Amino acid sequence: MNKTLRAQIDFLRALGNRTVEPKLPRFGLCKNYQNEFDEHIDSNFWYRDMCDDWKHFTGTYSYPIPDSNNPRCSGYQAYYFSNINMWNDAAYGDMRRAFCLHCADWMERHL
Repeated sequence: MNKTLRAQIDFLRALGNRTVEPKLPRFGLCKNYQNEFDEHIDSNFWYRDMCDDWKHFTGTYSYPIPDSNNPRCSGYQAYYFSNINMWNDAAYGDMRRAFCLHCADWMERHL
């Protein structure tokens, strides 16, 4: 496994396990990844297979995390344009961390 891929997996696992907090708590995984690695990612490409394999997937690749109050609705609709910490201690933040762990596990199995 190359160093870049290992760093990505470690970053996802650290976010999921809360050994590191996102530097941009008002933003999701893509923006925090960009901040960490100084590299833009296209969520429609980068984690498409990981989303398809996640039981909580909203069906929207750009916003895969469901709103805990309405699982059929992406959290984007509830949180993205607010000042709320999207990685909070509530169900929505927990779902984000679960997705990070799922992505790390998926990458280790498939890449």
